[in-house]
Amino acid sequence: MALIQAVVQTAIGVRLLTIRDYLRHSNLHVTNKYPQATSKTKRLAQDKLVDAILPTGILPKTNLIQ
Repeated sequence: MALIQAVVQTAIGVRLLTIRDYLRHSNLHVTNKYPQATSKTKRLAQDKLVDAILPTGILPKTNLIQ
């Protein structure tokens, strides 16, 4: 059950420290074994990185993930 909770919480953007506290782990090493980044999460993270690096308007916005 903890695996499912950690994966879902990661997918909705809950911080890893919060997940660690929720699951009552003593350190992040244990918590890091649970969450897996989903494709949608990876894409959103990449989009944030591109937005932070490039000035707006250089690349056209696409809505690949609905």
